[in-house]
Amino acid sequence: LFEDPNWDEIRSLENLTLFRHPGSLAFDIYKSSIEIYKSPLTVFEYLNNPNNISRWGKRLKKLEVKQEASGARLMYLQLRSEGTMEDRELLMVEKGFEEMGNYYIVGSSIEEDVPVAAYHIRAKMLLHGFKVTSLGHNRCRVEYLIELDTCGAAPKDSKEKIEQV
Repeated sequence: LFEDPNWDEIRSLENLTLFRHPGSLAFDIYKSSIEIYKSPLTVFEYLNNPNNISRWGKRLKKLEVKQEASGARLMYLQLRSEGTMEDRELLMVEKGFEEMGNYYIVGSSIEEDVPVAAYHIRAKMLLHGFKVTSLGHNRCRVEYLIELDTCGAAPKDSKEKIEQV
């Protein structure tokens, strides 16, 4: 999916580019791509540590790593919503690994019988993934994919804003 030629570029700012691709069901997949002047391993180690709060963006309210085993982790997140939408929460699993010289972090929501927090709606992370690729000379490209079902009532423009953050 990272290499699929059917991505539509929707925004470009300096060295950051945002793309959209038709996803499963009624949800688009978004991809961002940025070049960073750091080694790929340094960037991967930063992204693969869920406690680096800035990785999650300004909407993160709460993050708990519930369990870790064999490089995979089960996480619970709460995210602030804009306007009149209720805040969302996610229960997801992710794993980081190296393959053919690239670094990846992939994840998705899981179905668990865990009660939803008061005043929150359980969203579904259909797809989430980072790819870190070396560009040589202590530079790398970081690509991020996200396909998110916000669940519940969400106006189309609000859903797109959440996905793009």
